[in-house]
Amino acid sequence: KVIIGERCQINDSVHIAAADSIVIGDDVLIASRVFITDLNHGSYSGEEHSHPDSICRERMLHTKPVLIESNVWLGEGVVVLPGVTIGKASIIGANSVVSRDIPANSIAVGNPARVIKRFDFQCGQWVAVDAK
Repeated sequence: KVIIGERCQINDSVHIAAADSIVIGDDVLIASRVFITDLNHGSYSGEEHSHPDSICRERMLHTKPVLIESNVWLGEGVVVLPGVTIGKASIIGANSVVSRDIPANSIAVGNPARVIKRFDFQCGQWVAVDAK
C-alpha cells in the first residue's frame, strides 16, 4: 500500500514501488526522477541468501516499510531504499541514496546518504555535523 499525505508535490518521473508499505507524510516535496521502494528481489545478507544461479525475477520479495515524515524535501534523483525512515522537516540532497534512517530536521547527502547538518532550534540555524 502507498499512503500519501495532504498537500504533497510529486514531480515528473517519480517511481514508487511498494509491495508492503510506503507512507509519505503531509507537505512533502518530491523532485523529479526520485525512486522510493520497500522491496528487494532476494536476500543478500543475514542468514538467508539468494543463490546467484537463481533467476532474479523469481527470487522471493523481501519487504521493509518506508516512512517519509511530514515536510520532507527529496531532491532530484534521490533513491530511498527499503526499511528507511526520513524524519520530519529533513532535506535529502540531489542524487543521494538513503539506505538508513535520517533523523528529523537534518540535511543528508551522498551515497550512502549521511547527515551533514542539523537544525539547531536554540540558535535558529542549520549547523554542520562533525564527520566521524
